[in-house]
Amino acid sequence: MTQTTSEFAGISSPSPTMAFGESATGNAPSSYASSSVTSEPERPKQEGAAPHARRTPKTAVVNGRVRLAVCLRDALSLALTLEQAVATEDVEMAAIAGLDLRNSLRELWKCRAIRSDDWATVVNKLQIATSQVHFERFTSDMAVAVRMVIQSHLEPDADNDDVRASTTLLERAKLHAWCNGSGEGESNGDSE
Repeated sequence: MTQTTSEFAGISSPSPTMAFGESATGNAPSSYASSSVTSEPERPKQEGAAPHARRTPKTAVVNGRVRLAVCLRDALSLALTLEQAVATEDVEMAAIAGLDLRNSLRELWKCRAIRSDDWATVVNKLQIATSQVHFERFTSDMAVAVRMVIQSHLEPDADNDDVRASTTLLERAKLHAWCNGSGEGESNGDSE
């Protein structure tokens, strides 16, 4: 007969009371070990598997970066489609591409923890700027500015210079990256 040992086997209890299911001999029945209070249930051991073969944080980071790359690719593709639709004066296609772009920017925002705070700021400014003008009314300059910000300031990890440059590009195209309480765009107090 084998005796079941636990992590507390070497500790003796001065109390004469027995735990529920404990026998008078001091040997725990086999069902006692599996019903003991632990934070994690026992799992069958897989031969040859690493102890932490489950999803690791490194895998989650890699998956997040892959998702980010896909979102960036989609956002750039949609910005190009928007730019082409505006150039050909196809307002219906501009509206569709613009709304899809806005959804893509939301997905990029969900990936912001992977990149720097400055990168997240650029995404946030793009979201604000594209929400203030109906895509059917986008000018060629607006569409080009949105594409250039995505292409030049979101592909690499952004820094403070990218934040300033993207703000300048958007504002030159009359897309304001800040809004007041009424939802109307406003620049840094400069009037034109």
